[in-house]
This record gives sequence, structure tokens and C-alpha cells, in this order.
Amino acid sequence: MQLATEVPCRRAPVDGRMGLLRFLVLGSSLLAGCPSVPLNAPSVMAGYTVAGPAGTMLGPGTFSLSAVCPAGKLAVGGGWSSSTNLATQMSTSAPLPGGRGWTVTASNANPIIGLFLRPFAICVDPLAGYTITSPGGSLQSQEVKSFEAVCPSNTHVVTGGGISAASGEVIPFSQGIVGQPAPERYRAGGRSIALLPGSSGFAPLAICADFTQVPGREILLSPSVSAGPLSSASLQVDCPNNKVVLHGAVLSLDSGLRVIQSHPVNGGPSWTATIYNPILGAPMSGRLQVVCANAP
Repeated sequence: MQLATEVPCRRAPVDGRMGLLRFLVLGSSLLAGCPSVPLNAPSVMAGYTVAGPAGTMLGPGTFSLSAVCPAGKLAVGGGWSSSTNLATQMSTSAPLPGGRGWTVTASNANPIIGLFLRPFAICVDPLAGYTITSPGGSLQSQEVKSFEAVCPSNTHVVTGGGISAASGEVIPFSQGIVGQPAPERYRAGGRSIALLPGSSGFAPLAICADFTQVPGREILLSPSVSAGPLSSASLQVDCPNNKVVLHGAVLSLDSGLRVIQSHPVNGGPSWTATIYNPILGAPMSGRLQVVCANAP
């Protein structure tokens, strides 16, 4: 299963007198795939805040924890950090209803070693056109499948999205923004490890808004990193100077891959993730997709 990704739309440079003349003649054809930007568009991500409780040590079982945005702010991304417990299975990492924060559901299959879990929410002042969409969906026992969430007309997947599974027997292995130029979609791949026949809910959630509300939006990809059998590997992407990270997600073609943690670093200039290959066999690989925007 392939999750393609491309850079965001780019405006053609206008250099010198001939370039300006060409721009005046051709107009919007030089901006193919790029929404128009009004003169009053924001220049930075207003109200940028990384919210997250102190974290909790958890025993065996399945747990949900949430990071709530400050009053008046909305979540544009989120994730979680965990201890290096390779028994961790994350099933949900998604915005709370109405975008008021971020929730994470994870399972600890180790009866001896505790799991430290801390959710994060990246919050900003309200954005025009902000909404969260999801197509719904389900996976049959032992099925591997991907789903895409599409934004309403006149909005875009401006920062990213999340994934939601109704059962710990569904393991997400890949997610990210696909489709350039616009309209983008948010795609998630999941694998059911259920042994008994039946279906379990699984779906991506796209965070949508007016494209012009995310100034300096830029999508960055890390190099692909491999994890050998029964081994883990780390990925990290740093936003350019004067930019902050809005969301991060692991892209992979390997349906057996597990994402142990995925979260912002040091208040927002970077994003890091840890992947784990839980089987004896071929290496599994992934890469990190990060959305950056102008810092406040």
C-alpha cells in the first residue's frame, strides 16, 4: 500500500521586468493549484500553544488520555510520547470533538512493565472554515486497508489529521496528507489483528480550514528510516527558522509497523517519532511528514 506525498503548491517566481510582464499577462495561471491569498491574511499562527498534561504511568490494559486546548483555542495537530515500552499499541490519535484538544488511546500488553503515556495538542486561535471531517469505515478480521478523509469545498487539509480505531485489535501503521496540488486528502492505513471473524471501526479524520489561515505552510519529509526485526528506529524533522510544527505523522508501506510515539519537541520547532518492527523477518521502514507554518 503506497502513501504518496508531495510538497505544497508553489507560486512561480517573478524575476525582473520580463517576469513581471509575464505575471501581468498570464495572471492566475502562474498560481496553478494555489488558493488566492487576501491582503488581510494572517502573517503568523496566532495563539500558538502546545498543550499537554504531565503524563501518566499505566499498567496492563487499554487507556485513553487527552490534552485539552486553552479556552478559545482549537487543535490543529497532536500526538503522544511514551516510555520505550515495545509492547505499546496505539489505536487512536485524533482531535477531540469540536477541536477542543487531542485524545490518544493506547494499549500496554506487558504485564510487568508499566507504560508512560503523555498526550499533546497543538492549539491556535480559531481559523476561518475550521472543521473536522471523517468518512467512517471498518476493517474485517486480518484485513489491511486505507481510507481517505476529504475536506468540504473551499477548505483544505491545512495541517493534517488523526486516526480513530474502535478497537485495540486495529493498529494504524501509516497516515498523512496526500494529493497535491489541492484538494488534499488525509489518508490512514490500518491493520486488523483480530483472530475471530467480525469488523472493527477505523477511520482518518481531516482537520480542514481556509488555506490562507495557515501562513507559511510547508510540508516536510524526513528520509526513510528502517527498523530491523524486533528493533526500533527514530525519526525527526526540524521546521525552518521562524517556523513551528503544526502536526506530524508517520508514512509507511509496511502494514506490520507500529508507531510507538509521535509528538512535538521543545515546545514546537521540531517533531519526533519512534517506529518499531515487531516481527522476525524483513526490515520495516517509515518516514515522517511534518507540517510547518510561520511562528508567532
